Amino acid sequence: MEKLLRALERRFGRFAIQNIAIILVAPKVAFFLFTMSGEPSNAGHVGAAVQLVPRLILEGQVWRIVSFIVTPPTYSVIFFLIYIMLTFLFCNALQQQWGALRLNVYILLGWALTVAGSFVANALEPGYSHPQGFAQVESTLLLGFATLYPNFEFRLFFILPVKVKWIGLIAAGSAIYAFGTGPWDEAYGYAHRVMLLCAFANYLLFFGPALIRGTHQKHQASSRRRDFEAAMRRGDEERKRGQQEDSEARKRDEEED
Repeated sequence: MEKLLRALERRFGRFAIQNIAIILVAPKVAFFLFTMSGEPSNAGHVGAAVQLVPRLILEGQVWRIVSFIVTPPTYSVIFFLIYIMLTFLFCNALQQQWGALRLNVYILLGWALTVAGSFVANALEPGYSHPQGFAQVESTLLLGFATLYPNFEFRLFFILPVKVKWIGLIAAGSAIYAFGTGPWDEAYGYAHRVMLLCAFANYLLFFGPALIRGTHQKHQASSRRRDFEAAMRRGDEERKRGQQEDSEARKRDEEED
C-alpha cells in the first residue's frame, strides 16, 4: 500500500484536492438547511431520494452513487455543528500528516468500496438500501486521527478531558460489536456485514499493516523484557547463593581455627 501511495503522489500529487473537508461538509450543510426549512414530513422523502439503493441505481437513478454523501449524520443543530468542527479538525490533521493526496485516496477509497459493497449486499439481499449514508466512512476519519494523535484531548461536555484514543477504541468496538451481532443465517445479516467491512476497509488498508507490525514489535519487546528480567532474577539468586556459600565457608574456617 505504501509503495502504491508513493507512486500516486509522484504521478497525481499536483491534482490532489486541498481542504477536502469543505467538499464533505458543504453539501451536507445545504441539504440540512433544505430539509429543515421545509415540512418535517417531507424530510424523510427527501432523504430517501438520495439514499444509496443499488436496485434503483440499476433502474437509472445513477445520482444515488454520489448523492448519499450529502445525508447529514444527524438532524440535531448542536450535534451537526459539532460534526462540522470535528470533520475539519480530523481532515486538517490527517492532511498535515499525510499530505492532500493520501487523504483524498483515503476518503475516495471509502466511498468506492461502500458503493461496490452495496451492490454485493444487494445481490445477497435484493432491495437492500444503505440508510447510514456516508457516516460510517467518515467515522474512519476519527479512527485515523485517533491512531495518529492518540493523546489529543477533547473536553467531554466541555468539562471532562478524554483522550481521543479512548473514543477511537469505543468507535472501533462499536463497529466490531455491530459486525458480530445480528443474524448469521439470514441474507440481510451478511449484507449488513459486507457494508461494514467495505466502510472500514480504507482504515484497515492504511493502518492495518502498521498496527500488525506495532503489535508484533510490542510482543517482541515484551518478550525481551521478560527474558531480561528473568536473567536478572537468576543473576540475583546466584549472587545470593554465592554470598551464602562464602558466609558458610568463613564460618567453617572460624570453627576450625
